[in-house]
Amino acid sequence: LRDLPPGSEAVGRELDALRRDAAQEAEDRARAALTPSRGPCAGRAPGFPRALLVGGGLQLLQQLVGINTVMYFSATILRMGGLGSDAAAIWGAAAVALTNVGGAAVGVRLVESSGRRPLVRRPLVLGSLAVVVAALALLAASFHLQQAGLAPKALAGGMTLTALVAYIAGFSPGMGTMPWTINSEIYAMQDRSLGTAVSSALNWTGNLAISMTFLTICEAITPAGAFVLYAAVGLVGFVFLYRML
Repeated sequence: LRDLPPGSEAVGRELDALRRDAAQEAEDRARAALTPSRGPCAGRAPGFPRALLVGGGLQLLQQLVGINTVMYFSATILRMGGLGSDAAAIWGAAAVALTNVGGAAVGVRLVESSGRRPLVRRPLVLGSLAVVVAALALLAASFHLQQAGLAPKALAGGMTLTALVAYIAGFSPGMGTMPWTINSEIYAMQDRSLGTAVSSALNWTGNLAISMTFLTICEAITPAGAFVLYAAVGLVGFVFLYRML
C-alpha cells in the first residue's frame, strides 16, 4: 500500500481485496471445521485441492518447458546450433543471461503494478507461455534446418541465438516470476505452508529432471526433437492454465 499514491482509488480497491480475502479465509476455516474429511486434505480449506493443482502445476510447468536447459546449457546449445566459435557461444550465453536479468526486473515491476488483480496476472502468464512455445519452435526449426542442410551454419546460429533470447525475454516476466507470486496467494492461511512446500518441491524435482536428461534426450531424438518435446509440454500447459487459472 505504501507504493500507491495517497488518497487514490487504488488504495481503496486494495483494502477491499484484502478484506474480501480475510473474510473468505475465515469462511473457509469455519467450513473446514464443520465438514469432516479424511485423507491428506483433512482439515484443509475446501478449495485446497484445486489450489494445489494450479500452484503445483505452475511450478512444475515452469521447469518442464526447459528453462534451466536454456540457462545451464546456453553456450552448449549455441555451439550445437552453429554459432561460429567458443568465444561467440560464450558471448551469446552472456546475452541470454543479461536478458534474464532484464526480464526479471520487468516481471517484478509488473507484479507490483498488477497488485492482486487476477485479470492482469492470467494474461501475463498465458502470454509469457505462448512466447516460450514460439521460441522453442524456432529453436527446433533452426536445428532442423542445419541438420537437413537447408541453412548455412551462420544463419542457423543466428536463429538459435535469436530464439534463446526470445525465450528468456518471454519467460522471465511471466513464467519466471508469476508461479512464485501466485503460489504465495492462492492458499488459505492454514494451507499456505503445505501448499508452498509441495509446489516448491515439484519445482525443484522438475529442475532436476530437466537438467539431468537434456543431453540424453538430444542424443536420443536430436536437439530439434528435444525442443519440440518441450514445446509440446508448453502447449499442454497452456491449455491447462487457460482452463484452471
